[in-house]
Amino acid sequence: MAKNASQVHEIARRQPQQVLPTASLAQAAQALERSNQGFIPVSVNGRPQGIVTAWNLAQAVARGHDPHSTPVRSIMERRPATIHASASFEEAAQMMEEEQTRALCLCDDSGQLVGTLTLDQLSHVAPEAAGRVLQSTACELAASEASAAAAVSSAVQLKARASARSEAA
Repeated sequence: MAKNASQVHEIARRQPQQVLPTASLAQAAQALERSNQGFIPVSVNGRPQGIVTAWNLAQAVARGHDPHSTPVRSIMERRPATIHASASFEEAAQMMEEEQTRALCLCDDSGQLVGTLTLDQLSHVAPEAAGRVLQSTACELAASEASAAAAVSSAVQLKARASARSEAA
């Protein structure tokens, strides 16, 4: 990574893996594994429509969604946080804080996805800005993960009860 870079495109992952909204959860999981990132942009004609995270996929499967027939659009996070590829590190950090996210989709002048930027990548060149983002998103993330964990736990319990009832019948 370039330590003296001033624009986010210089440190971003270029030509990131992406999936269509019609891709199955299994296809998204495979793309996620190939990308070696925690999220995959969901795009139509190269324009980001949403993102899907490893956590989104785990929740969907725990809730009983069929990974081979459920389309990504049904679980994706809509309104992905996007920023222009020529934005500064400070602008990227500010966007992450405002959107309460640790990942951004980078777009060109025509709105085409040209890269992705994570908080980890930003931390290598702008540690103070990344620290602010981490601090501002930590509380939000903890609350949403606790809520999601409770939802997954409930889904697993419901599935176990339904299975036990069908075995007893």
